[in-house]
Amino acid sequence: MTQVEVAAAIPEATGPVLECVGLTRRFGDRIAVAGVSLRIAPGETYGLLGPNGAGKTTVIRMEPRCAATNWTRS
Repeated sequence: MTQVEVAAAIPEATGPVLECVGLTRRFGDRIAVAGVSLRIAPGETYGLLGPNGAGKTTVIRMEPRCAATNWTRS
């Protein structure tokens, strides 16, 4: 298949590729994530910014499609 044929074979997304509403995560009495919501449309690039311990990695790990990603640290 050529690149054009491959692109034509992939259906265009009609909704968000990732949507999370009200994510909350606790570790004992500590609230790591409180009410995080996000919606990522096809073609968007999204970043989570914050200081160490803000819950960025926890948010990513809470979404099963993201948790299955092979994370590497350089």
